[in-house]
Amino acid sequence: MYWEYSDTDLARTLSTFLNKRIHTYMRNPDGPEAARLHSVKDFIAELEHGGIQLEGFTTTRREERSAPFRPRGIHTIYTITCDALPASECFVCIDCGPSSSTKFYAETGERFDSSAQFYARVYDALTYRGQSIYDDDFGFVFRFLEHIEEIVAELPSVRAKFEKQQKIKELTQDSIKTWFTQICEELGCSYSIETKKIHTKLYVKLDDKTQLEIVVQHSKFQKIMPELSSLIQAYMAVFKANKVRALITDADSWLYWREPGKKQSEDEYYEEEMKKWSGLWK
Repeated sequence: MYWEYSDTDLARTLSTFLNKRIHTYMRNPDGPEAARLHSVKDFIAELEHGGIQLEGFTTTRREERSAPFRPRGIHTIYTITCDALPASECFVCIDCGPSSSTKFYAETGERFDSSAQFYARVYDALTYRGQSIYDDDFGFVFRFLEHIEEIVAELPSVRAKFEKQQKIKELTQDSIKTWFTQICEELGCSYSIETKKIHTKLYVKLDDKTQLEIVVQHSKFQKIMPELSSLIQAYMAVFKANKVRALITDADSWLYWREPGKKQSEDEYYEEEMKKWSGLWK
């Protein structure tokens, strides 16, 4: 079973929401199923013989050959659908790989060899990858199914919030482009604009071989824009008045910085920097 992922920002946002909801059910207290199921072996047996015992849900079984990049063999896939939702768009899949889950859980008990994987789809929201199912937490499948209609009901608000944020982002990007264009037109300089997700870059041509690059973070553009024209003029004036070409970039934290009036060898400097970084991870 292999998803065809959508590459849109909306689909990724909805999938992130779905995965977070799934993880809220991990390690939750056991439900009624704990009285009859004690391991993944029991859980798979229930799926195999009559389907999952939840009112309002239907289980179907199919077999699927492994893709070339997966262990060779036949995957048994159990698809669980909620009768109140469209089965083609809202469902859970339990994928049991070629290696025997019964043998694995009965003989090894090793978590990293799990061959039972959980996948889910709720309209445009997909799980990113298979969630391994183990003896001590397979109950999350039941918790998720019990709340699937609730999750469906939440999706419109998640979508609406995303669309609102996208509108604000688009308005911000358009505003920045307008500012850049107006400033450069007034200064009479050649320019180029490059828009990214969280920032926009303005390139100002100083001569045939030199350009000025200014990065404006979208979250801070309102504070920066009023000063941008004078900043560009200042750089242009310095450029015209000097033969030396200097490049201003973000500071490199791993360079050997010599402090005025402080005698410190390069080895001592890096040793001190390592102590600072070590302290951050404690």
